[in-house]
Amino acid sequence: MAGLIAGVVLLDVGVQSGHVANQTRIYALDATARSRLNTVYMFCYFSGGSLGSWLGGTLFDLTGGYGAAFSVAGRACSGD
Repeated sequence: MAGLIAGVVLLDVGVQSGHVANQTRIYALDATARSRLNTVYMFCYFSGGSLGSWLGGTLFDLTGGYGAAFSVAGRACSGD
């Protein structure tokens, strides 16, 4: 159980670090386009999370226990 908790914490730290790094890149670009770029980034970020969660859940339902690895990978990659 401790390994599972440590893995979840490490995945969360990695996702948050990537999110902060991406927003840092956005804010380093043209100051007049920051708001628009951030809007596009956040739309893609949440759309990807939604799609990954839906796809993971759908694969889990379709394949039973065999799709569990895809479900976990989809949710981990989506930031959920």
